[in-house]
Amino acid sequence: MKVLFLTDSLSLPRSYKNAVVKWEEIYFTRLKQRFPDVEFILMAMGGATIVQIQLALNYYVHTNPDLVILQSGIVDCAPRAFGQLEQQIIFKLKLFRLVKPFVKTLRKYRRISYTSPKTFEATLLKIKHAFPGKPFIAIGILPGCKDYDLLLPNVSKKIVEYNGILAGHTDFIENDDFPAEGIVGDFHHMNAYGHNIIYHKLEPVIERHIGIFKTKQPQ
Repeated sequence: MKVLFLTDSLSLPRSYKNAVVKWEEIYFTRLKQRFPDVEFILMAMGGATIVQIQLALNYYVHTNPDLVILQSGIVDCAPRAFGQLEQQIIFKLKLFRLVKPFVKTLRKYRRISYTSPKTFEATLLKIKHAFPGKPFIAIGILPGCKDYDLLLPNVSKKIVEYNGILAGHTDFIENDDFPAEGIVGDFHHMNAYGHNIIYHKLEPVIERHIGIFKTKQPQ
């Protein structure tokens, strides 16, 4: 059985101030150890929108997975001061120092996200349809909090909206109960404890699909 993970940076090891997540601690590695007979494939792209993940399928669709698990959405829905093209122009022309004092206000009132809800849903369906007949699971975007909303106004509302899109088209793993203790200070990446929580949510899911997969194999 093959399991393909399609993710942004949330599945990856990382360091953030005093929080370090080692390769051995991420949920992907722990699932590999728990299920040694399963072939796990990880496509993880730091800072990727769902559109960028979908474009990478030109390669990863040929892994022919039996189960696909997606973790994506916070990069898409987070409120921004500038769109992706605007941001590229600003950095190319080295204008960031000029616009930096206005970023917080622009983020609040422009209400831009890298990916609109309509595009997010359409791209999600493209990914799903790239694997016809295969079980398709989405890990819910981690919930917002008061401090996250102070940093990115309206982010909690956006997370709920985009989680609703994921839940409407996938076998959805709910994360509304995710504790703040499992999230680092940027409010959206997980520490080792957070990876442990996702591992325990995925473990029974993988186990169930192994059983389904075995029943379909010729005797």
